[in-house]
Amino acid sequence: MSLPELTPKPLLKFPPFPQVPEGTTILPFASFKEKGIQIAPSHSGEEVDGLGIPTVELRVPHDTDECKTGATKRSSSIKNVKKVKEEVVPVQVADPNPQRTYYGYGRRDWWEEWAEAEESRGSSNAYNPNVSRMDRIHQAATDFRMSRPWPHVRSQVPYLWDQIRLYVGLLGVTPIWNRTDLASSPAAAQENTSDSDDDYSDSDTRNVYQDEPPRRPFKRFHVRPPYALYGATPVQVDSDAAVQRLLEDEKGRKEERLLSFLNDPEKSVKVFLSSYMRSQGLIWSASALNTLPRLFVFFLTFLLRNRVLPEATHERALNKALEVAKLAVKELPMTGRVCKVLPDKLGLSGVEIFGARRLALDEKNERDDLENTDLVEQFEAELKAANVELLKVDDIVPLAPSLTVRPTPAKPTTSSYETPNWAALAAADPNPNSNPTPSSTTTHSASTPNWADAPDPTPDAHDNPFKATAKLEQWAIPAVQIDPELSRYRCGVAERSVRRVKELKPKPNSSEGPSANDGELTTRYARVVLALWNKGEWDDGGGAPAFRKASIPPPSSSNINDEEHNAGQGDITLLVEAHVLGSLSVGMGLAGTWVQLVPLSKGKSRKGKGGGGKGERFWYVEELAMGVPSFWTVAQEEGEEGLCEDAYADF
Repeated sequence: MSLPELTPKPLLKFPPFPQVPEGTTILPFASFKEKGIQIAPSHSGEEVDGLGIPTVELRVPHDTDECKTGATKRSSSIKNVKKVKEEVVPVQVADPNPQRTYYGYGRRDWWEEWAEAEESRGSSNAYNPNVSRMDRIHQAATDFRMSRPWPHVRSQVPYLWDQIRLYVGLLGVTPIWNRTDLASSPAAAQENTSDSDDDYSDSDTRNVYQDEPPRRPFKRFHVRPPYALYGATPVQVDSDAAVQRLLEDEKGRKEERLLSFLNDPEKSVKVFLSSYMRSQGLIWSASALNTLPRLFVFFLTFLLRNRVLPEATHERALNKALEVAKLAVKELPMTGRVCKVLPDKLGLSGVEIFGARRLALDEKNERDDLENTDLVEQFEAELKAANVELLKVDDIVPLAPSLTVRPTPAKPTTSSYETPNWAALAAADPNPNSNPTPSSTTTHSASTPNWADAPDPTPDAHDNPFKATAKLEQWAIPAVQIDPELSRYRCGVAERSVRRVKELKPKPNSSEGPSANDGELTTRYARVVLALWNKGEWDDGGGAPAFRKASIPPPSSSNINDEEHNAGQGDITLLVEAHVLGSLSVGMGLAGTWVQLVPLSKGKSRKGKGGGGKGERFWYVEELAMGVPSFWTVAQEEGEEGLCEDAYADF
């Protein structure tokens, strides 16, 4: 009886070797030369080898797989890419060789790397619809963070993602408290010190070798809390139960923020990307303007693709929030760029010729403040009638007596300054190590100027640096290139308001020709039509009170006979340089001061907008305070943002 073979026999056995097919030549191994992979991809974007043959992807991907060429069509199954991919960009050389092509490597942005394999990123486990939506959103945020390579912390992308988590309610703010029941003596503080504090002390007694640098323990990076909580007084607690109650209340506030996001994600995204970013100072960073809306786009897309909230109402709300985030990707960077290009050449020329009309608005506001003093005096009279004692700042007695220092007058010193050098001066001093006293008399002789001859500084130069005209003339400030065409115009009315971009008109063609009234000015500038923002009223959220309502300064001597301008009606047309249109988008808002241009020559009247039947009047930008996104929203309800400054007022 024969036992069955454990290993089956091979199907083919060599030799004999199979015959070579006709028309095929086998290259000997000794003649084989490795061609490698071409850095430049093919015309279709595929990765090819040295012979131009497309490469084949491995069936099983590895963590170390990375693309070393400029191919654009890459597999979406490669995950956890550790190294930064590089894009191949052709470089123009002064004398290019027709037989060679030079390539340079440019590092791509993080959102371009994320977008390549975004469709393949998902959760390891399906989200159970029976689990509460708050638990699902927490799990989705963790999966979103773990399923993609994050850039370095210097890029501020992880920091800005934590700011989103903090606002949405996925991250909490640790409250600050002060235990009043513990002893505050140094001995008690030494006894209450835990053993773990020794790890962070500077006096580390471990043996350190000479070649080994001293090691510092790793400390966890803490998220910056909102500015409303800066400088808050620590909560006074007297027991562990009070501390636990403080932590539970903070947990409840975090859940309220998360519920607010889940109930209306569209409004939460609008508030964060507009008024909240301004209140937290995030609009002053170009990195934040580019990063925050893109993080929202990736996160909301991740929630929709993995059906974290499969309910129809939630998906509709998330889709609306996604549209807002995509719009913010376009508009938020523009709000920062437009403030760098406006006022342009025309606006600066108008300020040089006609003066700054915004100063008249500031004077008007000061007069309004003086008129309000009557109301303050009336209020004080009512308090005195009610037997309420008023204490002004000057009337408050200081807690500690003031210290008055009366300097002792020093005796004058005499100098003849005839000493030839410092060596002679040292030889004349009998005790060179002694400190000079005000009562001592020193005789010097020097033929060269001494530092003691410098005159006393002028007090006005320190109190008001702008009075030092001699130093100001040394500044290399470029002069404003005044447009000569403005000599044919005079200054009209002005307006300070927030207006919305209604239409962008490029520079007209030269074939149209200038009109009799406008000359060549309107043919060399593009036009921006601005409409009213909510009937001339704008909710600033407490950040820009000067632009809450459209205001008009009093008429100047040049436009006292002009018709009265109504800031609450009609559109205005700005003249700007052509490159400014690239920093504007239809729908976004501009907060600034606009000044009207009135032609000096009296030409034939024609119908138009903004001129009351006397032709279209054009305006220029004198001042631009800020750019406003089209979706500007302010949290109306108290505590809607969830990060108010009186968060711990109940303790």
